[in-house]
Amino acid sequence: TTTINKPSTLTADMTPDNATQTVNAKRTVDTNNVTGLKTYGDWTLDGDDFATITPVAVDGYDVTPASVTAADTDLSDFVADDGNSNGNFTAEFTYTANSHGYTVVPKGPDGNPIPGTTPTDETGKTGDPIEVPDIPGYTPDPSGSKQLIPGDDGDVYVPYTPDAQTALVTFKDTTTGAILDVKSLNGVSDADIDFGTVHDEIAALEAKGYVLTSDGTAAGAKYDTDDAATQQFEVDFTEGTTGPTTPTDTGDSNYAD
Repeated sequence: TTTINKPSTLTADMTPDNATQTVNAKRTVDTNNVTGLKTYGDWTLDGDDFATITPVAVDGYDVTPASVTAADTDLSDFVADDGNSNGNFTAEFTYTANSHGYTVVPKGPDGNPIPGTTPTDETGKTGDPIEVPDIPGYTPDPSGSKQLIPGDDGDVYVPYTPDAQTALVTFKDTTTGAILDVKSLNGVSDADIDFGTVHDEIAALEAKGYVLTSDGTAAGAKYDTDDAATQQFEVDFTEGTTGPTTPTDTGDSNYAD
């Protein structure tokens, strides 16, 4: 028979095909006709010998011994202690996780790589928890971050969720220094910022007589990945004026002949 010792992370059936074998042995016996004393000869093979047992190979694990052959046994191993009935020989194999490289690939909710990140090469033992990179502005998915190191040197994909981010847009009257309004915009890391409400506010202020001088809300801007800070944008205005005009009314004190 065969005994397999393996870590709990190795769940597959590792029993070799020829794990159970039957070996027949025989020996001679001489009986003293007076005393009845029996003298036994050595055991000899009666039929096919014990066939080599080779353990199942598994990526990421070392196994000892490499095999069990007939040379590792004796015919007496197949005989019970009483010397007359069938015995049992057990071939024992032990699997241990080995250390090797693997690559962690972060990916976003859409399955694509997270902007600004690159795969990281790690080293560890098969079946141990993977190393999960810390990516600013993102939180690893619980299920993905609990993955175990695979048996091969391949890629391990870890899904991340972008964190919530806030951007503030300040509308400023540079003529007086007054703050005209502040808009709070909400999104997630690396997502496009929707400045729709900002454009509406710009139009409303222009209708009140303000003149836009600087718009810091550039098209294509994205939420950053700094969870500790709020993004800041500024839109500047001056107070519009009408004129100069030339009086035409001779009764106007500003009229000059």
